[in-house]
Amino acid sequence: MMRPACLAIALLMSASAGSAGAQAAKTGDVPVSANVDGVCRLGPPSRPSVNFGDIAAHSGARVGRLAALLEVTVDLPHSYCNFGGTKVTIRAEALVSPDVSELPPGFARAVNYTSTVTTWATTAPLITTSASADGASPVAEGSGGTEPAAKLTDLTLALSGFNVPSDARLMAGNYHGQITITLGPAVTDAPEGE
Repeated sequence: MMRPACLAIALLMSASAGSAGAQAAKTGDVPVSANVDGVCRLGPPSRPSVNFGDIAAHSGARVGRLAALLEVTVDLPHSYCNFGGTKVTIRAEALVSPDVSELPPGFARAVNYTSTVTTWATTAPLITTSASADGASPVAEGSGGTEPAAKLTDLTLALSGFNVPSDARLMAGNYHGQITITLGPAVTDAPEGE
C-alpha cells in the first residue's frame, strides 16, 4: 500500500509542476527619469582681496606719483560650467578715493588698471578702466569669447597696467575698487519682434 501513496504524491507533484509551467509571465515597465540643471561655479579665490598698501612713490623723481605696481594674479580653481555656450564677463572699478572735495590741479584720486581672466574661452575678456582724475566714470565691463563645451578649469584673474590720469600726483586717502567676475551663459539678444 505504500506504493500507491507514493505514486499519488508523485502524480500530484508533476501536476502542479505542469500547471506552473503553463502560466504566462507578466511584466510591467516603470519609467525612471532625472534632470540635471545647467550650473556654472567659480572656484574660491586664492586671495580674498588685493591690498597694495601705500601706492605712492616716496623717493626719486616720482615722489607723490603712482609707484610701480607689479601684476597681481588671483586664481579661481575648479571653476566650471556643466554645459556649453558660456562666457566670462568682468566688471572692474578703478581704485578711487571717495573724497568729493574739489580736486586741485595736478592731482588725481583715481588709479586705472587692466584686468583679464584667462583659461576659459579662446578669447579672454580684457578690459581697462578709464576713470578721470576726479574718480568719475570708474567702471569698465567686458566679456570674452564663448566656450562651446562644458568645461572644468582653473581660472586666473590678472591685474596689470596700473596708471593715473595724466600721471598726476595722488591725493592722500584710502582708495577702493572692486572686480566682479561672472561665469555663465553667453546670452545673445533676440532679434526684434521675437
